[in-house]
Amino acid sequence: MVKTVVRNLLSNAIKFSNQKSEILVVVTDKEEFSVLSVKDYGCGIDSEGQKKLLHTDTHFSTFGTNNEEGSGLGLLLCKDFAQKNSGDLWFESEKGKGSTFSFSIPLKK
Repeated sequence: MVKTVVRNLLSNAIKFSNQKSEILVVVTDKEEFSVLSVKDYGCGIDSEGQKKLLHTDTHFSTFGTNNEEGSGLGLLLCKDFAQKNSGDLWFESEKGKGSTFSFSIPLKK
């Protein structure tokens, strides 16, 4: 499940970034969790889209930098996978400046 989440976040970062732009992957430990973040400097998500993303009761569809369609369903699955492993998934984004998607999983004791 963790591999699927990482693959989806990286795929989305590539899809919504301009060619040859940078994508950062950072892993940090915070208290009892490991947090993996994927940051892109792509098109970002406007405030209306942010309200709809990661919610099962709203539909959010958008297009990547090469007109690839994104439905948000992969992110819903990733959030579910993170939560099934006692973690969570969240994001920060600014239209025109990019997005950072992060998920947490508990550290092994």
